Amino acid sequence: MKRISQGVREPYRLRTTCHPLHTDYIFCEVLKEFGDCVEVIFADGEADPETASLANHYRCPVLANDSDYFMFNLDEGYIPLDTKLFKWKPEGEIEAKRYLLSKFKNEFKDPELVFLIPAIIGNDFIKPPGENKISVEQLINSLKSCSSLEKFPTSGTQKEVSTEYDEAKEMYYVTPVSKEELMSCNTKLNTGNGKPLRGTRIIEEYRHGNLAVSVLTVITQGECELPMMIDDPEQASSVLIGREIRKSIYRIVAPCLLEDENGVKKVKEIYRNTSCDGLEIKYVELSRDECLRSSCSIDEIPRLKPEEKIEILCTAIEVDLRKLGQFEDEWKLIALSLNYWVRYAKVPNDAKPTVQLIHPLALCFIACTVCPYDPAVFIREDEKDSTEVKWRVNLHTFAQWKCVYDDIFDLNSLLMNPLPFKSFASIFNGRLLMHYTNLTYGAFVQEKTRLFEMNNKKDWKSLYKLLVDLRL
Repeated sequence: MKRISQGVREPYRLRTTCHPLHTDYIFCEVLKEFGDCVEVIFADGEADPETASLANHYRCPVLANDSDYFMFNLDEGYIPLDTKLFKWKPEGEIEAKRYLLSKFKNEFKDPELVFLIPAIIGNDFIKPPGENKISVEQLINSLKSCSSLEKFPTSGTQKEVSTEYDEAKEMYYVTPVSKEELMSCNTKLNTGNGKPLRGTRIIEEYRHGNLAVSVLTVITQGECELPMMIDDPEQASSVLIGREIRKSIYRIVAPCLLEDENGVKKVKEIYRNTSCDGLEIKYVELSRDECLRSSCSIDEIPRLKPEEKIEILCTAIEVDLRKLGQFEDEWKLIALSLNYWVRYAKVPNDAKPTVQLIHPLALCFIACTVCPYDPAVFIREDEKDSTEVKWRVNLHTFAQWKCVYDDIFDLNSLLMNPLPFKSFASIFNGRLLMHYTNLTYGAFVQEKTRLFEMNNKKDWKSLYKLLVDLRL
C-alpha cells in the first residue's frame, strides 16, 4: 500500500501508460484456470522479501517484473517477466533466462559490494544518498574494479553510504518461509483513522482476491486514485459518472475513515482534469447523519444474507430488487451497470445514450460470450470508419459504461461478492463494439440474427431483449 499511498498523496503528472481495467483480476483468473497447481494470494503490502522466502521454501525460481529480485539470495534464481528474454518453442514450451545472485557476485573483487547497487541507486525502501547521476551500468563497472566499500567514491557521505549498504544487505537476505507461516502473520495495515485491521475479514478477503485493491486503499488511506481511462480528452473524465456508486462504498466503510471536528468524514478522489494536462482532487464528504443512513456497516457485511447484499447493490443503483430477478445471476451486474449508465451518462448536448449505442453494447456482450476466443471475426474488413467526431463521442460514452461497471465491481467485492462477476475480457471488445455502431439498421439486424443462430443452445434473443429494454 506504500506505493499506492504515495501516488494519491502527491499530486503528479498524468501517467504515460493506461492499462485496461481489471488487468490484475483477469491475470489472476487466468492463473486460477491451472487448478490446484497454482494458488493465487494477494499481498497486502510490498511483498518482495516474502515472495523470495516462499521461493526458497518451495525451491523454485521467482518469475516477476521487478529488478529487486536480482539482489535476493534466491536459491533457484530469478526469471524476469520480459518476453524479449523468452524463447518460444514449437512444442508450446518457453525457454527463459534465469539469473543467480551467486554468479553475479563472482564478477566483483569483493562479492559483498553488489549491495552497493541498491544502496546508491535506491529502491522502494532505500532512499539514495546524495544526487545520483550515474547509470546502473556505469555503477556496476566501477564496482567491479573496487576492492572495498571505503574506496568507492560516491556523491553521499561515507556514513550515509555505509548505512544504506548495511540496510540493503539485511533486506536482500531472506530465510525460507512456508505459505502457511506467511498467511498466519498479522498484517501491519491500519484503517484510515489509525485502527489496526487485525481480526477483520477485510484482509482475508483481499488475500484471496475477493476484494478490489481500490476498496482496500479507501479503507486504509481514505483516498482513491481513480483509473486513467481512454476517453475523449476534451470532455470531463469518464470516471465521474460513478460517484454515487462510490459514495455507497464510502458510507459502508465510514467506520474506517478519519472524522474531522465537525463529524464529517472525507474521501479524497484523484482523476484527470478537464484540460487533460494534470490531475484534479475532489473531496467527497459524508456527514454523520449520512453515515448513519448507510445500508450497512463494514462490520455487518459477513453476517448479511446473500439476498440482503444484493439488495444493497440494487439500492445503490436505484433499481427494484424484484425486477432484477428476470436475469440469471451472471448477468445481473451487467444489467445494473447498463441501467445506471443509461440514466447518468454525459453525452454532448445533454443527450442520453441512444438506441444506436445501447443495442450495439448489448450485442457486443453476447458476441464475446458466444465467441470468447476471437469475437473480432464478426468484423467486416471493408467497412468504412465513422467520422472522428462521432467516433470520439461514442468512445467517451462507452468509457463511462466501463467506469460504471468498474465501480459496481468494487461495491460487489466489498459486499463479499454476492453476485458473480464477468470480466471485461469476457464480455467486451472495443473494436467489435465500434463495428456494430457503424452499421446501418438493416446490416445490424442481419448481424444480430446471424449471431443468435450461431448458438441456439441458449435463448440469446431473450437475453438481448432484456438488456436493451432495461425496465428495472
